[in-house]
Amino acid sequence: MGEFIVLNVSTLDLPSPKRDCASERDNFLIVRDGHYVGSPILDKLCGGVISRTIISTGNRLFVQSQTSYPVYSIFAHYIAVCGGHIIGDVGTIQSPRYPESYMPDEECKWLITVQEGYQVALTFQFFNLETHKDCIYDRLEIYDGTVVESTALLSKLCGQIVAKSVVSHFNTALLLFISDSSVQKAGFHISFTKEMDECKSDNHGCEHRCINRIGGYECECNIGYSLRSDGKTCQSTCGGIIKASSGTFHSPNYPLNYSPLKTCVWQIEADVEYQIIVNFTYFDVEGMKSACSYDYVLIQNDEGIEERYCGHYNSLVYTSTTNRIKVLFVSDNTIEKNGFMAYFITDLDECRNNNAGCQQRCTNTIGSYQCECESGYVLADDGHNCKEGGCNLQLYDPEGEITSPNYPLDYPNGKNCNWHFVTTPGHRLSLSFEEFVFEEHKTCKYDHIQVFDGGSSDDTLLGIFCGSDVPPNIQSTSNQLFMAMFTDASVDRRGFKAFYSSVCGGNLKAEETVGFIYSHARYSDGKYEKKMRCEWQIMAESSRGVNLRFAQFDLEREANCEFDYVEIYDGDERLEENRVARYCGDKLPPSFTSTGKSLLLILITDESEEQKGFIAEYRSSTPGTSAPFTSTTRRPPREPIINNY
Repeated sequence: MGEFIVLNVSTLDLPSPKRDCASERDNFLIVRDGHYVGSPILDKLCGGVISRTIISTGNRLFVQSQTSYPVYSIFAHYIAVCGGHIIGDVGTIQSPRYPESYMPDEECKWLITVQEGYQVALTFQFFNLETHKDCIYDRLEIYDGTVVESTALLSKLCGQIVAKSVVSHFNTALLLFISDSSVQKAGFHISFTKEMDECKSDNHGCEHRCINRIGGYECECNIGYSLRSDGKTCQSTCGGIIKASSGTFHSPNYPLNYSPLKTCVWQIEADVEYQIIVNFTYFDVEGMKSACSYDYVLIQNDEGIEERYCGHYNSLVYTSTTNRIKVLFVSDNTIEKNGFMAYFITDLDECRNNNAGCQQRCTNTIGSYQCECESGYVLADDGHNCKEGGCNLQLYDPEGEITSPNYPLDYPNGKNCNWHFVTTPGHRLSLSFEEFVFEEHKTCKYDHIQVFDGGSSDDTLLGIFCGSDVPPNIQSTSNQLFMAMFTDASVDRRGFKAFYSSVCGGNLKAEETVGFIYSHARYSDGKYEKKMRCEWQIMAESSRGVNLRFAQFDLEREANCEFDYVEIYDGDERLEENRVARYCGDKLPPSFTSTGKSLLLILITDESEEQKGFIAEYRSSTPGTSAPFTSTTRRPPREPIINNY
């Protein structure tokens, strides 16, 4: 397991041999390199031996003794030492004491040798070392060959790593593990095997490119091509390499729905010092404009900077900072939409030369440029300099960070700023302050902030805050929160830094118009989270009931719905006699109408498998009936719908 044994033998209390030790049959000690009597002999010792050090090649030693009378004295000490030379085509290496924490100030070196003509393939089963961006503390260094030198370094690793593989170019690889005197973690468990690079031969059969994998290989196609069903030959498909000053490209089948399980890559190249501007004249891809985990368009420039898009945009323009970009379109196997139509042109970037004279930010435009200002400032009349301006923000992400103008510098005098938070329907907003420093006053008459439970300053006031005491966490009762900041003409302070997030569940009011509940705030951008506990209590007017139906439903499937599930209760309490049903899987549950004015919907998820979640629609109805819905929503709306309470 990545350790070897050092056996230090002191004086043996045995009679001296009658002949040479190799021929001695009555009193001797044999040390074997392995775990049984047939393992190779490392040494044979007889009486009179003063001292001897014997080292195993693996993590086992077999000691065999033969004496003509009992021996009770201690004749040897052993110690396990990390590292060693491991010869074999398959095996494992573990950090010292794994899975317990390794010791401080360790240095272990393993040399792995597999059969000639093969490579060493390392697969990380577990890896957790002290974290550092440059791995200067605890680290594992992997070298190609037999010596530690910078030109042979394959990988330098630390922190946490999941499912990584490293393959050498030769039949040897050297691993060096170093820990310092401070933080210790659980270490690592690495398996190794001999690996043949099938791509080096002419027998792989790949038409375009051969990619070696551990235990096999895969064929890949050039941009604009895809693999045929034989897994080796390529066919022309969406995407391609485009070298032009302008042009168009679009999703497959546009303007009809794109196909499921589609991957397209376009590589667009412009002249040096030119930018590429992509204008999506139509864009409608599954998602809600945030995480984009299912269908998406990803644009990457030569610097590795990526932008990912999904959802619906009336206007979407991307401007590169390099002269070459790659556009990737991916669709999964569920919801398909119309896709996109894109037009691109190349343009000289004037902002590269002295920021084009802009005081703060310069944005290149087609044939020209535009000066812009940071938050809290507006552009002066000369079009290049910036001056203090307004600050009013609409925030639609489920979570994020906000700061006062100029933070971490002092906020300006005479400011009125507003932040309007809107999250996914069926969720509430939580606001917490990390830093808060305003002008002191016992009634917050001067500089202060106000927080309202709703979408404007006309809604219920949750609090007025000033001074240097950090406000308590604030939570809305609906999917909207409004915050206003006021500063007068005198004292200025550092201001605030705050974070907002979405919380599932809450109290909802059922009306004649349809309301929506999403299982999680990033529905359609990613799967729901582990260990969720959400309760939605939906109330109608007296003498009315609540009608609930599901427009989308996809939870972990299990015969008895013991893992991830929703429960519906006819009433406002979670009592067994009120429970209507429990649902899981991907079959739409039937519509249900409460017998009274309240209904309770509960979502529970465990710590393992996650799925897409659900969208539920609710409205008031005659008790015990299923009034027809006027909404025909069957897919997530393009924008979060604001429920009004």
